[in-house]
Amino acid sequence: MDRMNKIAFAALFAFTVLVYSCEQSYAQKAVSVDSDSLMSRSNIKGPLQFKGFVKELSKQLKGAVVTLYESPDGSKDNLTEILKTVTGGNGQFEFKLEVNKFYVLSVEKGGYTTKKIDFDTDVTMAREQYTSVPTFSFVVDMVQDLDGLAYAGSVASVFYQIKRNEFDYQLDYSKEEMEEEERLLREQEEQRRLAELAAQKKFEMEEAARVLRENENASAQELIKAAVTVGNGDKEKTIAGFLKVFSEVDSLRDKKAAAMYDQLLEERKTSTATGAKIDFQNRRKL
Repeated sequence: MDRMNKIAFAALFAFTVLVYSCEQSYAQKAVSVDSDSLMSRSNIKGPLQFKGFVKELSKQLKGAVVTLYESPDGSKDNLTEILKTVTGGNGQFEFKLEVNKFYVLSVEKGGYTTKKIDFDTDVTMAREQYTSVPTFSFVVDMVQDLDGLAYAGSVASVFYQIKRNEFDYQLDYSKEEMEEEERLLREQEEQRRLAELAAQKKFEMEEAARVLRENENASAQELIKAAVTVGNGDKEKTIAGFLKVFSEVDSLRDKKAAAMYDQLLEERKTSTATGAKIDFQNRRKL
């Protein structure tokens, strides 16, 4: 009896295992069929069009090196370079990507912090009525490298937006990176502001000095003319008038006034020039 029970139990166990194996095999086939169905449902075959612009604030950046990498397995550790170009005067670049793949775009230029952007072109969930995706245009805003800091990873991720049938992006800045970039930008703006203030101050000082010199020259010419007129050929009276041209603290004012009188006499020997027409500038530099 015991032997018959054992045989029956063994047969029941074998039947149970057989049924379970069949169910597992069917489930795997069903999953495989569903997965293949999803993959084939999308009517978007590519290639996908992308257009980028490299800028610094509002200025287009020429000479930026744009490199595109492809990852066969979706890992950033296994990247293969497939395209490299340099931006022209308009800062623009274009490229095409295959569907259902992963790419990394790198933008670099001397003096600027390198930026990387991830591109996931998975369109397997696209709705059946869509056969193409509009060109995705984007701007890479470069920041000057003032202290050698680099971004820890990619600054943004580009992905397919199912509802709108277009590509979209999500920024991946960390809070620390954003604060650091904002701080550097604020420092740049402050440096520019201070430089503009310094330039404006210098201009105002130079303008004030120019006006002062013009006023001094005009006053000096009036004093010279008056000295020649009042002196009317009298040496002492003329020199006394010339003394008013110079400051009282000028230790050489007597010599300068006498030199001006001598120059006046020399000029009158050869011309009919008046005191207002004679250039005393060289003698006044004594």
